[in-house]
Amino acid sequence: MEAGSTFQAEGSPPAVLSGLILPHLRLLERWLILFSLDGSATSRSKMTGALIYSFAACAVSVALEALFAGSGIKARFAELRVPRYAPPLWMWVVIGAFYYVICFTVLYRLLSMPGVVPLRRWAVILFSSMMLINALWNYFFFRTRNLFQAFVIGFPYSLIAFVLFPLLLRLDRVAAFCLLPYLFYLIYASTLGYHLWKFNPPAAI
Repeated sequence: MEAGSTFQAEGSPPAVLSGLILPHLRLLERWLILFSLDGSATSRSKMTGALIYSFAACAVSVALEALFAGSGIKARFAELRVPRYAPPLWMWVVIGAFYYVICFTVLYRLLSMPGVVPLRRWAVILFSSMMLINALWNYFFFRTRNLFQAFVIGFPYSLIAFVLFPLLLRLDRVAAFCLLPYLFYLIYASTLGYHLWKFNPPAAI
């Protein structure tokens, strides 16, 4: 089960995300400018753009998750046979929130890097692909209810994440270490996805 996939479980995701984050964007921007090494107008403009694009990417991703998942998320979880180590629904919401904190942080640091950094483009493409696959996972898990396909789509997702990590180490160590806990989580998520598939054959659901 991908991390952000149940962030849309409570309320209207885009509205919730905007209500929580949007009012604080200007304050965050000022804080980032205050502690940046380069206080020039060009740097401030680049940081503002990175802030906006990072927030927009996360908001679009949440909206796509909601679109792909549809309604009946709680009912879907209730009908599944789950292993003992599976977290409850509210914990998935917390995990999803942390996932988007990681997404926002990594994207912001990549997009706000000074100068022309060739590898940055590939890092942004890989990370954006991760977010898209994470949103698409909801379609297989909730819409088609195909747990095998939901499990299989985790392979390219995890591969991208593990390829991205050494790339981030070369570009920005803070961004890399922000992603590191998520890599450990993916091992857990893959194991859980496998057991969900095995515990819930098509005839049983």
